Amino acid sequence: MLLLFIYTDRLVLGDGLGVKDVFQLMTLAKGLFLAQNDSACCAMRRLHALCEKHVHDAVEPSNAGEILSEAKKIGSKRLQNDVFVALANMKLLHDTDFIKRLIAALEHDQELLAMAISAAAGNLQVLPVYSQNSSIPPPNLLRDLESMLNTARQADGKPLKETGCIDCRLIAKAESKQELAAHRFMLIARSEYYKGVLLTSLAEAKSGEIRTSLKPEPSVGSMKALLTYLYTGKTWPEGQVMTAFDWLDFLALLDGPGGKNYLLLAEQECSRLRTLALRCLESELAPGDSWALLRKAIIRQNDAVKSIAIQSVLKSSPEKCRDPVRFKAWSGAFADMDWWTPELEADLLREFVRGYCLYILG
Repeated sequence: MLLLFIYTDRLVLGDGLGVKDVFQLMTLAKGLFLAQNDSACCAMRRLHALCEKHVHDAVEPSNAGEILSEAKKIGSKRLQNDVFVALANMKLLHDTDFIKRLIAALEHDQELLAMAISAAAGNLQVLPVYSQNSSIPPPNLLRDLESMLNTARQADGKPLKETGCIDCRLIAKAESKQELAAHRFMLIARSEYYKGVLLTSLAEAKSGEIRTSLKPEPSVGSMKALLTYLYTGKTWPEGQVMTAFDWLDFLALLDGPGGKNYLLLAEQECSRLRTLALRCLESELAPGDSWALLRKAIIRQNDAVKSIAIQSVLKSSPEKCRDPVRFKAWSGAFADMDWWTPELEADLLREFVRGYCLYILG
């Protein structure tokens, strides 16, 4: 249960676990948070409060005596009071079976038994509680994941043997040695693709270096955005400006050429990310970048971005599209990328003519 909480920040109780198991976890959590200085926000204080709430919600006639006994053992007057209040509301004094169970559970503590029977009779006695604050501290999981991500960013470009528990690198641009550090276990847990790469006999699993096969290689900004998502569920790093080209590269990392869910995420999540990235790309697209984006969308085989880029071209300068001389000069002004070929230029013109016809008809 403790490991599940550390991984999920939630109290996850499996089948066959009873009240005593929860009290044992409470005792462990209390011992841990009392040993920490920053007790106001530590994870163990949250675990203790979650356990306490679970026990509170679980009080019923069949386990009231057991909960009272365990609560007194760990010194939880708050839980004892919760049971007394529940007994007063249940009005079970004349329930013979309940009284028998209560006596069986508390026969070795006559004082506690007397207080329980008195509460069942409606004579509520509340024990003094040192602290009345029973609120559950907020979860810390996202903060911890962001801290891990920041640690990884500080290790970018450093040899793996110098980065402690950071044991993996994504190579964004081989020619400029742009290397983004990551935790291997995080990539494995978040993506079936990375799981297949890093848990096999492939060279990447041995070296911890994963090079992208995309050509042209994606931007560093898109790689950072991908890692931010894998670590935290957010889709871009705070303080980082993402251009339309970064979003296209993010989609290429997510889907691969042609939109095939390259990372093997859950289909629903992949669809959500794809929609969000397209929306952000469209909002960041400057009219002057439309032709360059269209060229890159063609080589990325991303039909959705092709459509966005063509629409942007047509809306920004429709008069140039009707003048062959001006159109050729205008459209060719962004064709100096080293990865652009005459064959791709022919593809671009075909895509543009198709988009122009749809635009005119629509």
